[in-house]
Amino acid sequence: MKEIKYKALVNAAMLGVVRSVMNDVSAGEAANFFITFSTQNASLSDGLKKKYPREMSIILQNQFRNLQVSHEKFSVVLSFSGVEECIAIPFSSILYFLDRECNFALEFHDLASGGGVDEVDSCDAGGTYVSGTGTKWEQQGKIIDITGMLKKK
Repeated sequence: MKEIKYKALVNAAMLGVVRSVMNDVSAGEAANFFITFSTQNASLSDGLKKKYPREMSIILQNQFRNLQVSHEKFSVVLSFSGVEECIAIPFSSILYFLDRECNFALEFHDLASGGGVDEVDSCDAGGTYVSGTGTKWEQQGKIIDITGMLKKK
């Protein structure tokens, strides 16, 4: 019997959620996203690649333009130290996605390196997310405090 790759399926579904909301934003919806991604396959300037050789975080809120979304990646123009740059990020490179407006977050792992979404418990569909009053991600001993990033109600 063929093995069902549940981790890959759940990861693809969660990336579909991110792709869908990014499409909404590219069509004019408001955004307040905090995104961390692996820079390995991202299209960045040499300066950004040198400054962020492994991973990088961006915020899409007010000061971004020309958001383009395809099935495989998104590109956006952001300002870095006063210099506008277009960056392109494959959806498969996303490590963390946080919608600060809705207090909703997803955590991803690199499937190519044998990772995938961790099976934490049956309540969270195999990934880790924060919703409502949650204030921290805790995964494999790594804690990221997102208290200051969440919208105050």
